[in-house]
Amino acid sequence: MTRKEELDIKTAQAWEQRFTDIRKSFDIALYCKQISSELNYPQGVADSSKILGYCYWRFSDYQNSLEHSLQAQDLYRELDDKIGEADTLNSIGAVYMFQKDNQKRLECNLRCLSLREEGKAWDNVPGSMNNIGETYFEMGDMTNATIWFQKCFTSEHATPEDIGWTYHNMGKVHEHNGDFDQARQSYEASIEITKEIEYNVLTCETLTELCRLLTANAEYDLAEEVGLEGLSISSGKNLKESSKDLLQVLASLKEKTNLPLEALEYHKQYHDLYVELFNADSHQRVKDIGFQYELDKVNEIAKVEKKKNLELAEANEEIESRNQLIQQKNQDITDSIMYAHRIQMGVLKSIDRTSKHLPEHSIFFKPRDIVSGDFYWSIEKDGYLYVAVADCTGHGVPGAFLTLLGTSFLNEIALQEEALTPAEIMMQLRAKFISELNDNDETFRDGMDLSMIRLNLSSNVIDWTGAVSPIWILRAGNKKIDLVGGDKQSICFTEEPEPYTSHQFHMEAGDQIFMFSDGYSDQFGGPKGKKMNRGKMLALFENLQSESTADQRTKIIDHFNNWKGEERQVDDVCVLIMKF
Repeated sequence: MTRKEELDIKTAQAWEQRFTDIRKSFDIALYCKQISSELNYPQGVADSSKILGYCYWRFSDYQNSLEHSLQAQDLYRELDDKIGEADTLNSIGAVYMFQKDNQKRLECNLRCLSLREEGKAWDNVPGSMNNIGETYFEMGDMTNATIWFQKCFTSEHATPEDIGWTYHNMGKVHEHNGDFDQARQSYEASIEITKEIEYNVLTCETLTELCRLLTANAEYDLAEEVGLEGLSISSGKNLKESSKDLLQVLASLKEKTNLPLEALEYHKQYHDLYVELFNADSHQRVKDIGFQYELDKVNEIAKVEKKKNLELAEANEEIESRNQLIQQKNQDITDSIMYAHRIQMGVLKSIDRTSKHLPEHSIFFKPRDIVSGDFYWSIEKDGYLYVAVADCTGHGVPGAFLTLLGTSFLNEIALQEEALTPAEIMMQLRAKFISELNDNDETFRDGMDLSMIRLNLSSNVIDWTGAVSPIWILRAGNKKIDLVGGDKQSICFTEEPEPYTSHQFHMEAGDQIFMFSDGYSDQFGGPKGKKMNRGKMLALFENLQSESTADQRTKIIDHFNNWKGEERQVDDVCVLIMKF
């Protein structure tokens, strides 16, 4: 057996294995692509790239999915391999699905079906029928969706995977039409089939839909059992998109059963995973690759139809014009965000300007993007000095909008009332977020985590309250920092709001406090590319006790940059140090 024949066998096995053990399928494809490239074997490179494109899609890495699928598509066209090209169109269409671009997805689906019929790949035709039906469903066309799903049901070539998908999709159609019993039966039929063949991705997706359906029908215990089963499978198989969807439906379930703290925990896990999957830079890179795919289609037409040189020239001119327009729009957007940065930094003026009584202090403030979702705030009023550090939902432009609202609300509360405690301020701040942003719309749950002190300038007594965010206190002469945690409720909408807790500390000369957002400890880096975590952050702060806050700030910044190395900053960072 030659090495090329061995590679053909391995890639065929990996392609079949993608339903049952996607991680192993991925590892085999990586190996086969490396060896095929070394052997200059185009078929092997195309087959392994096709598998990687599918796996990256299932790992929710849409940028890499498109890159590998487009590479495979180019090679399959050169090899005149219609079946391989059709398979890659499936993955490309799936990425467009998550971009909500159903028209492009439908084009991919129809072209895929045409190629499979041309290549007489009858076993794969039902899968294309299912995909076309799904796309019509997303477009709201239930009639065409049902027609295509029924075509799959009645196809003599339909596999258990195809039937599992069709039951799943018909469940969604029945649910859309208000037929609860039929929807439930269809979902349960799909789950039974996919569990038997270990099609984990589809099992998780169907469990998600069934959990949502049972919740809507007030069958809460069974809904939770179904949701947790799906979450266990998706977490074990690294199916991040499935985990995200399951966390969302479980959070909704806990809200409906009046368990706000458990709902909040699911929401936080959902938010963290959502940010990881759909951060702005990654989403923009996917769109850029999609534009490149359009350019590739134009060039492909030019190769096949050489006589259309004039049309090609006009098309290229149009592309160049569009490219210049995109560049100009990107520049305009960047200029606007830079101006927003100047506005934000004007609002976040140096706290040195707040009070001449401010103790020795330093701030490390570093947005992840141009503008920040973290902010610091201070004011002196009636013999008290207020200082706060806040971490708003999100970062970049959405987070920056919330910082402006937060500082505005805090200033309004401070100016209109007597010298309130931080706990009283936070309860008024939460009420403002709910009344101004929600307007009885319980779907809007953005807000902030907040740590705030009120320093009595005559007695050096601190009142402190934390909404999720903690405060760390290092007493003079002590080697260990005292860790004080905040209340487990953010400044945002919640069904059962509770009063915030007030803590009091008397500060002596040499004592220090640290208030911070979670961006510092959440940064990935170090020799193994892992999250720093608060343990390393704590050890660093404890070792800096004898130094001035200015020197502490310098070393905190150096440690952050050294840890981050070449990794991308994952979140906004704000660390405030104060020494008495």
